[in-house]
Amino acid sequence: MAIKTRISLPETLPPANPPFRPTAHRRLVFFLTISSLLLPAAAITNIAATSANHQNSHISHAILHSTCITARHPELCVSSISSSSSSFLHLLPKDVIHASLNFTLTAVVHATSVARRLSALHNLTPREHTALIDCFEMFDETLDELHRVNAELGSYRSDAGHNILWRHAADLKILISAAMTNQDSCADGFSHAGVDRRLRGAIIGDLTHVEHLCGNALAMIRNMTDADITAAAAAAATAAAEQRRQNLSEDLSQEETTSEGVPEWMSVEDRRLMEAAAVVPHVTVAADGSGITGP
Repeated sequence: MAIKTRISLPETLPPANPPFRPTAHRRLVFFLTISSLLLPAAAITNIAATSANHQNSHISHAILHSTCITARHPELCVSSISSSSSSFLHLLPKDVIHASLNFTLTAVVHATSVARRLSALHNLTPREHTALIDCFEMFDETLDELHRVNAELGSYRSDAGHNILWRHAADLKILISAAMTNQDSCADGFSHAGVDRRLRGAIIGDLTHVEHLCGNALAMIRNMTDADITAAAAAAATAAAEQRRQNLSEDLSQEETTSEGVPEWMSVEDRRLMEAAAVVPHVTVAADGSGITGP
């Protein structure tokens, strides 16, 4: 007698093909593939940025030197700006002047602090005390004038036109010149002899430094504005000449002309002269160019 065995099947059968699940190895391969694509692109971008920064730095360095060469103290101009704004890009002469003025402002603040320390001394004479008070006023005026120059430069445009450029240049030169005069006024308050000489010796170095910096700014401003004013005058003269040419052309086009295209007021003799293929001068000149004709 055969024995029948009943096999019970599970209610749900497993799928024939299990779903794909990426293994750790596959994830690593995927990551390395993406990295191999991104890293060269990042390297190229970094190289391009470095090259652009190097080029801008080279241009900035060239403009700095070409602008400072017009200063009264070129070496001081280059060294002061380079030390105070190493990351600053000087793309225009105006940028160099701005940087020079900012360094000058710092120098004035330092001179003020020196004068303040001197004023704290207990054995000052009345003359020395008065001289220091005058210097504080001069320093305040200098700071105000330099800030005004910076603001004036901010609105300065080389294409503003001859008259506007001339007014800008005059204002800038007056302000810088006044700042320079302030340093002399401060120094004049101290005597070269006697006890005043000690304070003069302690502060004269800072005053001279500020005056030299102001002189650099003045020279660079004068060079920049003179060049812009000359260019503006040349452009205005060219525009005026072109306007006169256009006006003359319009006047001639409005005149009544003959069928030959010449003005009606022109005489017959003048018409023949214009229509002639060549004009023969009514003079005789010696062949040797001496001006003496032969018989």
